[in-house]
Amino acid sequence: VLVESCPAPADPSSGFTNMAPTTFPSSTLPQGVSIMKAPLLCIVVFAALVVPAFPARSAPAAPQARPVTLERIVAVVDEHPILLSDARERLRSLPTRPGEAEARVLRQVVDALIEEALVRREAREREIEVTDEEVERAVAAVAESNALTPEQVYAEAAKSGLDRTAYRSQLSGQLLEHKLLQLDVAPKVQVPEEDLQALFQKTVREARARYPHRVAWIVLRLAPDAKPEDVAATRTRAEAIVREARGGTPFSTLASQHSDDVTTRSRGGDLGERMPAGSPHGLTLAPEIDLPARDLDVGETSDPIRARDGFVVLHLLGRPNVPTPTFLSMRDSLRSRVYAEKLGRARSEWLRRIRRKHHVELRFEPDREDGAR
Repeated sequence: VLVESCPAPADPSSGFTNMAPTTFPSSTLPQGVSIMKAPLLCIVVFAALVVPAFPARSAPAAPQARPVTLERIVAVVDEHPILLSDARERLRSLPTRPGEAEARVLRQVVDALIEEALVRREAREREIEVTDEEVERAVAAVAESNALTPEQVYAEAAKSGLDRTAYRSQLSGQLLEHKLLQLDVAPKVQVPEEDLQALFQKTVREARARYPHRVAWIVLRLAPDAKPEDVAATRTRAEAIVREARGGTPFSTLASQHSDDVTTRSRGGDLGERMPAGSPHGLTLAPEIDLPARDLDVGETSDPIRARDGFVVLHLLGRPNVPTPTFLSMRDSLRSRVYAEKLGRARSEWLRRIRRKHHVELRFEPDREDGAR
């Protein structure tokens, strides 16, 4: 119930024409006491409308954005901190690869920054420096190898997020490491001739892997429970067959005389055309036989091959003319590849030795480094 005080009506007939004081008889009130006639009271009654109370349907909560760390220390090398912003800046300068986990790449960047800090400390301890002139020559070399001018090199670096100062700083760090490697590591890296030959054979094998080959074989079977002396005797037989084949006896004749594979024995061991192992099309050889077959030239016979159920001797009957360079023509490039691989392994060990001399603390936490780019 709401009670409101309403003003007096202006109509004289209402009996409330004025608000002059009315004097009551003296017998009723004390002398001199008067009272104003009370204004009309308007009583307004509101009936309460009772409505069942239903809980309000709330709008679905908007997903909260994960907090992004703006700055923190991700690693410490001695007293030198490596900041998250340093890693982010380097990350922005790297090419992106679809599907690659950002946290994993950022961790690799942090590791690289740790290595750079270690190299600079090692160089400072040994008073090895890189001059501005050396950096200028390095920029000129990069420009020449890419058919650019030095200014164009800086412009390309800027597209990757590296200004001139940052790019020169990276080059300076690389030159420092190169100087240290030349002193500590490079003189110990040896490239023997057999390593070059092994890489050449691997290169030729990879080239031949794209083409089919026609192979004949001789199979000398062994029982699953063959005794060591039986295995040795069978190997001796296989070696004798190889000597005869290389001595001029037709391989087909040897296959018809010695092979235990009844399917191919009557046709001189000829397996027909076979695709390299793993090929989705055509007949293939087992991997332990396929690799030696790729190493053969046409007309050549393999050494005895220990297979799952005995020994196998292969003879290459034919192969498409696969264009492969000679060893001599590839020797320099082979040496560069072998040297780079060995130097990389030696560098990793060298960095581990340097790291043991310094305090390195990794504070990288992948879950906290989201939104790094």
